[in-house]
Amino acid sequence: LARNEGNRRARVKARRDRAARVIQKNYRRHAAAMKSYVGGQLELLRAKEELRARRERRKRERLRREGAAAQIERTFRGHKIRRGRYLLSLMYRKNHARTIQAWWRRKLYHACIVRTAARLKERRRMEDAMATKLQACYRGHAAYARLELRLVGLEKARRLRSLKKEEFLAKKQFVINMRKFWREPRKIPKKIKEPAAREEFDKKHNYVSVNLSKMKAQLRDDLIKRTPGRKAKEEIAALMIEKHFRGFRHRKRVRLLRTRHRSGIRNAKRQRYAVAAPTIQRVYRGYRGRVRATKKRMHGLAVTIQKQYRGRRGRRDAATYRTRRNAATKMQAMVRMFVRKRSYVVLAEHHRLYEAPAIKVQSALRMVRCERRVAALRAHLRREQEGVALAEGRMSYLKLRAMDKLAVRSAKAKSVDDRGVFQYIYKKTASEKDSLMDNRRFTRVLLLQAPKLYDKYFSSNDADVIYSKHKTPENAMDYGGFCAALKQVAAERYEDAYRYRASKGMDARLLHLLHDHLLKTPGWGKKARKYLSKLGDEYMKKMATRIQGRYRTYVVRKNLQDYQRHAEAWRRQKAVEAAALIVQKSWRMVRAYRATVALAKRVYRKYLDPVSVAPYWAHSYTNIVTWTKPLIFGALSDVEYARHMPLPAMENVYPCVHCGEREVSVVCNECDDTFCESCYTETHGWGNRRRHERVDVHMCQVCDFQAATREVRRNQEEALLCDYCYLNEHPEA
Repeated sequence: LARNEGNRRARVKARRDRAARVIQKNYRRHAAAMKSYVGGQLELLRAKEELRARRERRKRERLRREGAAAQIERTFRGHKIRRGRYLLSLMYRKNHARTIQAWWRRKLYHACIVRTAARLKERRRMEDAMATKLQACYRGHAAYARLELRLVGLEKARRLRSLKKEEFLAKKQFVINMRKFWREPRKIPKKIKEPAAREEFDKKHNYVSVNLSKMKAQLRDDLIKRTPGRKAKEEIAALMIEKHFRGFRHRKRVRLLRTRHRSGIRNAKRQRYAVAAPTIQRVYRGYRGRVRATKKRMHGLAVTIQKQYRGRRGRRDAATYRTRRNAATKMQAMVRMFVRKRSYVVLAEHHRLYEAPAIKVQSALRMVRCERRVAALRAHLRREQEGVALAEGRMSYLKLRAMDKLAVRSAKAKSVDDRGVFQYIYKKTASEKDSLMDNRRFTRVLLLQAPKLYDKYFSSNDADVIYSKHKTPENAMDYGGFCAALKQVAAERYEDAYRYRASKGMDARLLHLLHDHLLKTPGWGKKARKYLSKLGDEYMKKMATRIQGRYRTYVVRKNLQDYQRHAEAWRRQKAVEAAALIVQKSWRMVRAYRATVALAKRVYRKYLDPVSVAPYWAHSYTNIVTWTKPLIFGALSDVEYARHMPLPAMENVYPCVHCGEREVSVVCNECDDTFCESCYTETHGWGNRRRHERVDVHMCQVCDFQAATREVRRNQEEALLCDYCYLNEHPEA
């Protein structure tokens, strides 16, 4: 039993799922068809609106063009009339205007020349006067400055000399060795620090300290004693010096006062100039403005005449150009039309002979393809319409089944407050006061269906019997009794009915009673049908929502599983890529190290010292030499070949015999000597030596200090090498 019950439930669930899928598919197809139909109707309406709007725009554009053309024609006619009148007036004014312009230009030119000459003459006079004034002021200032600087400098130098001499004589103290007649510094040992020891040292070595100022005063006193008239002469000389000094100071003070007085005069003059200059400038600006206004006023007529003449000439040229352009355009159009017609004849013949058959074949082929395509589209549309009709029929059938299911469920309900069609009928027919149904109301519900419900097998007496059987003690019928009574009525009235749509047994009989009799009752029957239809729609939506929820759950679960599977695959791929990146990084590091070592082998050169035969490495770019192997090589790699360097005595180097410093570059066969280029030019630049035969000496292209002895050719390249560099570059030789 349990297995059968499980199988039955599985079959029921499968049927429900299949029904849900069918409902959902049909509902989607119906929705898509309705959407397509509504979209087509909207597109048709939009196309009609666009066509109407386009026609309105064309109409407005045509009216606007016609109005604009009329306006342009009216404006053009008025313009032609005004231009004719204007040209007639200009014909009388033209000669007078030219005469006035010529006279006015001559007058302006003459006035401009006179004014320019006067301005240049006045400017030259003012510049000469200003230059003379500036030169005089500068010469006086320079003379006063030189004299003052000279006097001040002499006085300062004299005072400085006297002060320095007195300070020197007062402070300077010499130590003189009496045995020697020249000054020499006193050399006292560092261990002698006491004054008594120093005096004893001076006496022992004949050192005497002499104060020059005291010595000078003593010598002067001795000189005065020897020459009695010398003091009087010195006093007279001192008085003379004081007199001259007082005169110098007086002249200096007078000169300073004179300078201050003159500076005041100059400042007053500058102030007067500063006051007079703006007045002069204002007067000149007014004069210049009046002249400019006069020019502008007198030039206005000429400019107006010229402007009018230029406008007339421009309009005439424009009209001529427009006429010629229109004529040329018409001629070109006629020529193009003639050429085009001739080319059309050739093209038409070519088309008739070669392209027309192919076009007909292509047209027929396109027609066949289009017919096939149209037939296929029609068949597809027909299938779509059949599917839509089938879906609509299926949806209607499913809705009816849902309504039957809800009606049966409503009949089995215990409460009248639930939502159902029988609850709705009971509420419409029962008493509003106590929500109960008496015999009169029940009989009325059944009598309204006559003569369809009553027949020879079921009468009103049977209805009374059924009411009396299901009534309550209060002589009324509640909702449960009402449903039980209806079921008994259906069982007696449709005792031979077994199936109604998908329902069987008692449910089928009850649905027969409901749809064939109760829902067709005048008045509330139509409302009950609408209410049942509304309940069916709600149930369909609810079931569709449940189906969609289950389907979305299935889709989400499937997507989640796919995402987890893809995430796991992505993680595995990332792990593989990370491992590959590590391998690639390691391999790149190895390749980079190998490339760096190869580059270092080309850059570094390994040499063997000719004396100690010890290796050393030299960088070919920076010329840095190291006695230890560079770290880039490591322990397993090194420069492939070591270069042998010759001893200094065995180097193939020939210095210049003339200067002995620079390297040799020329050998003279006549002189049998070696020279550098500059020395050879200096010694063989004239005379018979110019005809001497010279041989150029090439240096080694590798070491660049030994003479080249070998010429190597390889791969269309030539190189000049010395013996040692040849062995270093070609060790296999």
